[in-house]
Amino acid sequence: MKDNQIEVVEIKENEDGSATVTLELTDETFSMIFREGIRLLIPDEYKDKIMVCAPDINFDKIKTKTVEMPEEEINAIFEYAIINILEKYIEQEQKK
Repeated sequence: MKDNQIEVVEIKENEDGSATVTLELTDETFSMIFREGIRLLIPDEYKDKIMVCAPDINFDKIKTKTVEMPEEEINAIFEYAIINILEKYIEQEQKK
C-alpha cells in the first residue's frame, strides 16, 4: 500500500440499511484523519487558541497534556472526520 492511500477492503450492507466499511490504511494516514476529526470538533471561537499538532512537532516548547481515550471515542472521531471528508468530496464532484 502506498503512503497516504486508503484501500476499501470490504463493504457490508446491514439489515438496517446502513453499511459497514472496512478500510486499510497506514498508521500515518489514520493519524492525519484523526487529527482532522479533532480539528472539526473545536468550536470556531477557539480555533485561533487551540492547535492540533502532527506528532513530529517539537513539544519541548509547547505545554502538552496527555489524555487517554477509549477506542470507541477514537473510532467516533475518525468516523466523523471520514464523513466530513466524503461530504466535501461529494460537494466538489457535484460542482464539476
